[in-house]
Amino acid sequence: MNLETRLPDFIREKVKLAVMAPQVEADEIKKWIGFIEIAADMIVKQLKHEVLCLDSEKKVELFIQNQQFSLIETLNLVNYNSQAYKGPDPPSPSLAHEFYAHSIRIVQDILQSLESLYPTYFNYDMQVPASLLNPYKAELGEKFTAFKGRVLNMETSRLIRVLSGPLEDFLEEDYTAITYKQLQYFKTLIGMLYELKPGKDPNCQIRTIMANMNFNATGFFDYMCSIMNDDLEALDTIAQKLEKLAWFEKNLGQLVIKPGMVLYPKDTSLVDYLLSYVRREAAYLQSIVPPANTTPDTFNGQEDGKSFKVETSLTISLLAALLKLLVDTGILKNNVIRGLMRFFSQHFRTSKRESIDFETFRTQYYSVDAGTKSALISLCKKLLENARELE
Repeated sequence: MNLETRLPDFIREKVKLAVMAPQVEADEIKKWIGFIEIAADMIVKQLKHEVLCLDSEKKVELFIQNQQFSLIETLNLVNYNSQAYKGPDPPSPSLAHEFYAHSIRIVQDILQSLESLYPTYFNYDMQVPASLLNPYKAELGEKFTAFKGRVLNMETSRLIRVLSGPLEDFLEEDYTAITYKQLQYFKTLIGMLYELKPGKDPNCQIRTIMANMNFNATGFFDYMCSIMNDDLEALDTIAQKLEKLAWFEKNLGQLVIKPGMVLYPKDTSLVDYLLSYVRREAAYLQSIVPPANTTPDTFNGQEDGKSFKVETSLTISLLAALLKLLVDTGILKNNVIRGLMRFFSQHFRTSKRESIDFETFRTQYYSVDAGTKSALISLCKKLLENARELE
């Protein structure tokens, strides 16, 4: 490997000498600075050449991550010595600080080039060097303060408190154990909050951003559950509450999460937690619904109504669309749509399916595609023609 790609080794060696700057000639430190400036112009080209010479993806990944580790280790060492160094007399001490500053800038540039050129192989679980992290924190802190200044009021204060906890922990000066993945998360989140459009409901916008970013903090779980609970408490009947819970479940299932984004990767995701809450509430309400009075019917000589199924020539998607049409036009008056869907899935069969899966039927009910809509219109036309011929 060429000398240019051993630049981190060179810097680490010279850092140890620079600590003893009074014993090092000023001209010698100037030579170090000159060397790293020259080598820096060639090192990225050399790294790209090294990658091209490798014959497998695994070797490329290993090479890139080894270089990344070496550069991060170098940055941390230089940054630590730069902060801790106290030279007694010029000129060498001032030159030593200049050497530190040049080294930090150049190694940071190389590390950022490595991430930009090879994001697929870059290890985002490695910790960000403090010298790179602190400028990001300062910039993001300013944006977050500006965001709060625009939206903080009596209506938003509760949600802002929930949001601020993890963000202020991240922005703490002493909190440096941040991975590249975590940094990317906070950069994206604060960037979206900073760009929040004025004039719209800020609470709704903030909640949406936090949900899209999988902000799975306990405080946000509790906040969202309380919002849903308030909506349920405003309803009068169990049927209405079950319908509202079904609506919550549908919307949570359609929630778009930004790929790879999560506040706490080892904890339950926001959607899974909220779906669990919704389903527990629905199960409880269903358990206290009094059983409907039923009278045994006789179908083809069988008294067990459960064994009887209506056979239809319709497909599952068309049957679900027909049920939706009957509900939307007010022909069927049942308040609990979920109960109707369960009845249809249990008591109907198609020419191809002896039984209808409830979840499949529910999905088709809430997402009528263009082809099914066209088939439903044709069916309604046929029914209209037959209705004209009734006597």
